[in-house]
Amino acid sequence: MIKIFCTSILITLYGCGLDCIDKKTGLHKSSYTMKESVEKKLFQFEMYSDKIEFNLDSGKLFKIKNAWVENGWTYECVNNKAVVTKDSFLQFVINGDFNGENNTYIDSLGYLLMEKDDSHGGYIGYGLSYEYSGEDTITLNLKRNKILIETIHFYKNNSEIGQ
Repeated sequence: MIKIFCTSILITLYGCGLDCIDKKTGLHKSSYTMKESVEKKLFQFEMYSDKIEFNLDSGKLFKIKNAWVENGWTYECVNNKAVVTKDSFLQFVINGDFNGENNTYIDSLGYLLMEKDDSHGGYIGYGLSYEYSGEDTITLNLKRNKILIETIHFYKNNSEIGQ
């Protein structure tokens, strides 16, 4: 009986496509790196920040590696394969390093990178992406426990053409 149960589960998983299950089809995603965004043909243009390193408490550091605008996207299951599908919106994505002394990762709880009006934000240490509305300058607030630490401005690189 156990063999039949296990076999039926394996058939179901393979029938649905492990690639589709593994990549969580249908959920909105953002690229982890700008290179990944370019490779998936999602990249539109790079954004630059007025400051890239932020000292947090106890020797901890948040460093912006790069930021860009890309198409919103999901993986959709096509013939049991996860395929990148562009969505109808653009998103602003930040790739950052989140570490402390001796490259130990920080406890990101309490550190948020919020939109200027505090309507949307993300915890430092997790993927940071925001809906993009076409502005040339984006302002985000770095906060800890609702206290403003720094205001960060990102500027559109007008020399690049989206793909």
